[in-house]
Amino acid sequence: MGNCDHRSHELRRHMACNGHWQVGNFCLDCATFIKFPDQPGMWFSHKGLILDDIPIETWGVMEECGHCKTMQFCEWHHYGPKEMFGNDDAESWPQGWLCVSCHDYWHARMKRPIRGSNG
Repeated sequence: MGNCDHRSHELRRHMACNGHWQVGNFCLDCATFIKFPDQPGMWFSHKGLILDDIPIETWGVMEECGHCKTMQFCEWHHYGPKEMFGNDDAESWPQGWLCVSCHDYWHARMKRPIRGSNG
């Protein structure tokens, strides 16, 4: 993956752990979703696209998990969820790769009340 020039790529879609489709460039040579330098992010808005016309990719993305630091198939995580911050503000919060276990763990922890909160 490190030496791949990503010349052979196409749009593919991937089901995120929250059940939403993510659409991005998928390299056919190294079998991973890729972000080119001129892209603002890994995933594209799929407004106006016909999702049924975009092949499904089920392999995930091999990256180092930002929490447990192991190389695994990971998902792109927004630390400021769009559901809480809206589309524009969510993109300004940190983002990073999390393996499925750590991603599930983060979301489960966020459902708990914050210690010391008055609410």
